[in-house]
This record gives sequence, structure tokens and C-alpha cells, in this order.
Amino acid sequence: MDALLQIEDLDVRFGTFHAVRGVSLHLARGEKLAIIGESGSGKSVTALSVMRLLDGAARTAGRILLQGEDVLSLSASALRQMRGRRVAMVFQDPMTSLNPVFPVGRQIGDVLAAHTDLSGAARRGRAIDLLAQVGIREAERCLTLYPHELSGGMRQRVMIALAIACDPALLIADEPTTALDVTVQEQITRLLVDLCRARGIGLLFISHNLDLVGEFADRIAVMHEGRIVEMGEAAQVMGAPRAEYTRKLLAAIPRIGLPGEGRIPDTPVVLETRAVSRAYPRARSAVARLWDRRQVQALRPSDLQVHAGQVLGIVGESGSGKSTLARLLIGLDLPTSGTVLLQGAPLKPRDRAGRRALSRRIQLVFQGSQASLNPRKTIRRALSEAMQALPRAERRSPGALMELVRLDPALLDRYPHQLSGGQRQRVGIARALATSPDILIADEPTSALDVSVQKEIIELLQALQRDLGMTLIVISHDLGLIGTICDRVLVMRAGAIVETGEARQVLTHPATDYTRALLASLPKGLAGRARFASPA
Repeated sequence: MDALLQIEDLDVRFGTFHAVRGVSLHLARGEKLAIIGESGSGKSVTALSVMRLLDGAARTAGRILLQGEDVLSLSASALRQMRGRRVAMVFQDPMTSLNPVFPVGRQIGDVLAAHTDLSGAARRGRAIDLLAQVGIREAERCLTLYPHELSGGMRQRVMIALAIACDPALLIADEPTTALDVTVQEQITRLLVDLCRARGIGLLFISHNLDLVGEFADRIAVMHEGRIVEMGEAAQVMGAPRAEYTRKLLAAIPRIGLPGEGRIPDTPVVLETRAVSRAYPRARSAVARLWDRRQVQALRPSDLQVHAGQVLGIVGESGSGKSTLARLLIGLDLPTSGTVLLQGAPLKPRDRAGRRALSRRIQLVFQGSQASLNPRKTIRRALSEAMQALPRAERRSPGALMELVRLDPALLDRYPHQLSGGQRQRVGIARALATSPDILIADEPTSALDVSVQKEIIELLQALQRDLGMTLIVISHDLGLIGTICDRVLVMRAGAIVETGEARQVLTHPATDYTRALLASLPKGLAGRARFASPA
């Protein structure tokens, strides 16, 4: 079979940094090839090289043949014709890839205008048809929406509609399901696989999730430090890996095993909610709220008890109310109704002194380590400022906090952008530990991290909880993480708590259909190949 894509000895350098080293691979029409590896392994640079989207600092050598034509030798006008028509890409973060100032219909229409002779009315009809094909209900209404008005899953579906608009022969998907819920992750993956199967499109799927690609990929290539260290049929790479690095990635995947008994500890309740709820105005502006008094119920009346020393997991899809609950528990937001009790007293920090006192008792590790650290401040300054709530005699040195989270103190004078994702997440944990809190809430602590870094963060949280005796609340949509670390599990859906109990009971014998659906959506590697064997 003739190769749709042939990469021969690809070499990419950025100054002195060698990003890709002698990569060679091929992809046939209709074939699904997955490239696996950690951040910095060269996966995305390889994909961007195929599209010729690397910046001017990149020095590229080798050959990239698309349908027999060398991409690296194409002129600018030929590249414009190639992108979108012959090869298209679904980028990792649709929020930054979609234009925030244009509605969805305008963006799809621009692609069609650039590559087809369709009239304005025909382009609109085609856009509606594309959105319907990718599973968006009310496709005509979606044309008028802006990216920020869509959920993460819907934004990714729009990106896929843009990519397939001109029927490309090759589709490159760069981490298309990173940070998505397991149910949305399954939907997006199935959508890509079914579209490629129906249209005969070759799929180059880039991911760090081996269990996910093991369910549908024909072949898997494993990259490490710019090189392909292993490539073969999915059954061989997943079932009998030859490379030590592949075995390491497989061992690092958090999977639901046998959690602890999860019995309620014989310790006092330290954090409690009584009929707590939170509603937000539907109208965005103050003027609009004068006429539109409707509200969105982000959290329905909920009761929760957390005992000292307990590790509680809160799980659910995006929009289920997990992060809203976390903000109420730490006092960053006030409930619409109900009460939050911290060690029996209402949690209502009204002034600066009250907030400072509260920070010594409960802390939050934010979801986005990149966004939660000030890009203009060094790590040393970020940690030092976190300890201002403490008397000077009780403050630790920033170096001691770095050692607590197993980071080299030599990183203290760096800025957040100079650290890896895993290092930034550790800094976020160190900052939360600066005041020696009794309760630590970790909101999606491993979201979008590589599996090996996820394992390190999980082991770190387990060690800190064990050594410091903290009460730990872990919020996640990753059931593998929850099953690894938690004693008890609370499942949320649409702002309501639908199930709670011992981790072993909930994760192995769930009582609700929703929990069963979450568990069924978990990637299962080779054991889950039947899921994608035929169209939905």
C-alpha cells in the first residue's frame, strides 16, 4: 500500500536544543498511527513539521512526503493550498486555537471560502452539516456562538469540524482529549475514529495516554527525547513492549486497583457543609440583570462531612459543581444558601485578618499551575509571599518548602515559564503547604500532566498526607487517580451529589447509573479495543 505520509530521518533543532532526532515513520490512507511520549519528547514538533508550522528559529532537515510531494520544499502559496485541503490539524487547546472575536459560523465559513468556490449560502449550509456530523445539537444556533460560550467538549468538536471541512487525506490530532472528562474523551475519540473510518482519512494521533490509544490505534510509535524508541502494532507495544521507557509509561498509568477500606475514621469532623448551594445570575452585565433575573444553579443544596486525617475524593464531569464546592469550602466564594462549618464554626472570613487566619487552617492547590502562578514573580518570591500570614518565627525557608515537595532549591530564582508542568504543579503544592494547613484541597492536581509526572504527583500527595497527617480533599475527573489515593469518594453530577461511600464500594460496585457510566468510559487499553471496532 502506498504511504499517505512518509517521514524520513526528520531532524529539528531550535538553536542548540535538539528537539527531534532522526525520526522516520509512515502512515497509509485510512490507517490510525498514535505517537506517544511525555512533554518535550518531540511529538508536537514532529506534527507541526508536517504542517510546516514551526517558527523561523527551527532548523529542519530530512524529508516529509505527503502523497509523494516533499512538504519541506513547498512554496508559501502551495502550503496554503495544502493546509486544510490535503492535511488538517486538531490542536490541543481549542480555546487558544479558535479565534475569540469571531463566531463559529464565521470561522468555518472562512476555511470553506479559502479552499472552495461555494457561495455564502452554500458555505452556511455546509457549516451546519459539518457541525451536525461532529455531534453538535442545534447546529444552526451554534453558528452564532463564540468559543467562550461553548463547553470544552463542544469547542473540540468545532475544531474537528474545521479540520474536516475540506475533506483532507490526513488528519493530525495533537492531544485532542487532554484535560477532558472521561465521557467527553470517549466521545471525541470515537468521533475522530469514526470520521476517519467513514472518509478513509489517515489519522496521526498524538497523546501521552497509552490506555486511550491502545483502544483504537493500528500502530503505536513511542518517542523519548526526540527519538522513536519503539514502534509496532498496538498489541505488541501495549502487550509486550520492548523498550524500557515504554514499560515505564505503562507502569505509571493510574488505574483503579483496590483502594483502602475507606471507613469513616474515628476522628472529629473538621469540615462540614449543611444544605450549601450556589447560584449565579444568567445575565452577564449588571444592566441585563435588571430585566433577566434568572439564575444558573451551579451547586444544589449539599451536605458533606470530612473527618480529620481523611482522604476524600470528589469526582464528576466538568460543570458538575466540583470546583464551585471547592471555592465554597475554602471561603473564596460565599454560598447562596446553607452553611460551611470549619471545625464547628461558620466559615465567613469578612476581613483581611480573617482571611489570613483562615489560610493557616485550609489551603487550595489550584487546577491550572501555569495560570495560578504570577508570571512576573520568581518561585522564591511566590513562596515567600505565601508565608506572610505567619509570624516570622514560624516561617520556613523557601528552600525547605522546595525540598518538602522534592524540588531542587536551585529552581527558586526561576520564573514559572522556565519550569515544566510537573515542576509548576509541585510549586503550587509547596505554596499551599507554606502555612502548614490542617486541610489541603487539591483541584485537578494532575490534569493535563504526563502519566509519569501524574504518578510523581500522586506519590507526593500520598507521602505528604501520611507524613504531615493532613486532611486531604482531591477533586478530579480522573477515576484512576481517585481510586489510587482516596479513602472515600463523592460523585457529583449537574451540581448535585449523586453517590458517596467507601472508595472500594463506589468504584467496584457503584449504586448509580451515572457512576457506572463514568467507570465504563475509562480507557482500558487493549482490553477496550472492542469499543472502537465498529462505528457507533
